[in-house]
Amino acid sequence: MQCTVVIPTFRDARIAQALDSIAAQKNVQLEVIVVDGANEPASFQSLPSYPFPITFIHEKDNGVFDAMNKGIAVAKGEWIYLLGSDDLIANENSLSNLISSGAQADLVFGNVENTGLSHNATTKTHIPSFPNGMIWKHTLHQQGVLYKRALFQERNFNTTYQILGDYEFHFHLKNKIVKVEYVNETVARCDANGLSKRYVWKLYKEEIRLKNEYLNALQILVAVPFIVAKYVFKKLTK
Repeated sequence: MQCTVVIPTFRDARIAQALDSIAAQKNVQLEVIVVDGANEPASFQSLPSYPFPITFIHEKDNGVFDAMNKGIAVAKGEWIYLLGSDDLIANENSLSNLISSGAQADLVFGNVENTGLSHNATTKTHIPSFPNGMIWKHTLHQQGVLYKRALFQERNFNTTYQILGDYEFHFHLKNKIVKVEYVNETVARCDANGLSKRYVWKLYKEEIRLKNEYLNALQILVAVPFIVAKYVFKKLTK
């Protein structure tokens, strides 16, 4: 199996469109794992059949990163792709292009288009970089990243982070000095109204905690005021 797509969801009918965007993928062998945090199997009975196997995990979870961990634990693909139930893969060659470009990499990533913009601080297109800039902000967009499954063998997402579990995991990968490849194309179109785009204080509180775990004393001294300034700026630019 080349790639496993993990979709964490909680009562979101838009998952049908997410699955359609997966079904459109060409030149890639896929499986899909849907992690249903509402534990409501009946709500998926109306979904059509798809040209790939789907595994459903119906059980309560401790947030989105716990749901992702559950899906990753049973994945069989060499690569892992994480897609929100309200997100779409951008075009029919997105996954195959990432896989072919990342043949020598552990992590391959591309751009993400933010849709439904509701905050002036959110850019239309997220242009990623890694590991550059990680000290200051989260430079990767999770829906633009393809992970080698082996990266999760040492550890999974830290579920004590409810918003920035992906940022924390990427910091862990940064310190491991993994091999990366960037593909300059749009990989996914994502709803920009999730919790990480609402710029609530909980988000920045988690970022301060993350920086305290990963940065040295001098870096923390500079980073924490910068984080607070980011919060204030984004509150003022709604």
